[in-house]
Amino acid sequence: FAAVNHCVQGLQASGFSSVIQNSLQGFQLSGISNVVKGKIQGFQFAGLVNTAHGTFAGGQFAGLVNNSKGKFQGIQSSGLVNIADNMQGFQTGGFINIANNMKGFQFSGFINIAREITGVQVGVINIANSCKGVSFGLINVIKDGIIDPAFYWENDDMFIQYQSGTNSFFTTFLAGTHENFSFDYGILGFGIGTRLGKGFFGVDIELLCKQLLNYSFANDISKLKNQNDENFEKQKIDVLTEYTIPAAKITLNMRFGKGFGIFFGANTDLEILGRNEKAFANRNTGKIKLHEFDNMSFKTHTSVSFGFKF
Repeated sequence: FAAVNHCVQGLQASGFSSVIQNSLQGFQLSGISNVVKGKIQGFQFAGLVNTAHGTFAGGQFAGLVNNSKGKFQGIQSSGLVNIADNMQGFQTGGFINIANNMKGFQFSGFINIAREITGVQVGVINIANSCKGVSFGLINVIKDGIIDPAFYWENDDMFIQYQSGTNSFFTTFLAGTHENFSFDYGILGFGIGTRLGKGFFGVDIELLCKQLLNYSFANDISKLKNQNDENFEKQKIDVLTEYTIPAAKITLNMRFGKGFGIFFGANTDLEILGRNEKAFANRNTGKIKLHEFDNMSFKTHTSVSFGFKF
């Protein structure tokens, strides 16, 4: 059930635990855990946990956890957690990837963490002190990247906003209501964007999706809840679509030091006739222009915004 060797050239396998006191050239397999205390040129396969103490060139594959404490070149893949110190290659984890210095690609089901990364992070949450590359996620916390809370005015509405990520790719969360705080409606939004320029001037280019929340929306949703219809899910999506606002925005940023800046934006909201008119009813939505293309008619609602970033 357990295998212990000093050095292995070839294959070490056991049903329970495999341990190599020095180096491995080849393959290490076990039902539970693998441990190599020296250099590895090859692959570890374990049902639960792989641990490598020395330099590693190859791959670690585990049901739960991979842990490499030396320089790693290759791939780590696990069902739960990957941990590496100096990593060059790929980390794919079911829940979390952790690396000190990362050159390559991190993909996780939930969170990626790296002190310094040159490459790509893909996860729900990405965290790094420094990112030379791109972080794709709902929340990207990059210490030397974009971390911009803000508030701004657009038409008769006032918004709070949070942007995070890198210049190559950042995400935007926003929430707003009428500037007199009547709360007759609210707006929630999410977007993705890229930033051109550094220093004093910068230009953001964003695609946004905003959701209008008002009494009419609540009433339409409540009507659905009182129906026993096999098409309930489709009808729910239709109602959400009626109050959804696709948008594009270009923003000019001016930074006065690290903690303060102002910005001016040009925003275009898209109203598709027959689909989402309710999202634009009874609100000041800017300058309106009708467009007709083949069998589709739509309106663009163009407005400007002004705000402050911190």
